[in-house]
Parts: sequence; structure tokens; C-alpha cells
Amino acid sequence: MKNTSLNSKNYTLTKTKITSGLQCHKKLWFDFHKPIKKDNFVFHLGNRFGEVVRRNYGEGLDLSDNFDIRDAVNQTKKAINRKTIVFRQC
Repeated sequence: MKNTSLNSKNYTLTKTKITSGLQCHKKLWFDFHKPIKKDNFVFHLGNRFGEVVRRNYGEGLDLSDNFDIRDAVNQTKKAINRKTIVFRQC
């Protein structure tokens, strides 16, 4: 049986995508299969990062909305002692 999954879409390989693939194979895959619109690129990149972190390391402690530095430092110290993943998206 012939595999036609690659033949069902027209893929255009550009210099940018070749460079992207040389830097990171996963980024190249996302560029083809789940491209991000340029106007929301930074926003979606942050969301995608957060999704990958949660999927691979669990929910952890998200300090993205905590703007009280002292509180964030204290929560981070406690989380480190509990061996909990801490992340903050800016």
C-alpha cells in the first residue's frame, strides 16, 4: 500500500524553512503542520511553550500573573523545596 500522506498536500520548501529545520526539527514540523499567523506570533509562541511545559512536566506553579516580587520569590523557594516545576510567561 502506497503512503500518500505527504502527497495529499503541497509543501513548499523555502530557504527560511530549510534554515528552521536545520536549527530545530520540531519547529520545522510546526511550520508545516500548525503554522502560526504572523500577527499573533509572540502570543501563540508563549502559549505553545506553556502547553508543552505542562504536558511534559505537569501543571507546576505558574507565576505568570504574580507581580509581587517578594511573594513570587517566596513561592518559588517553597516550590523548589517541594521539587515542583515553576514557570513564568512574560
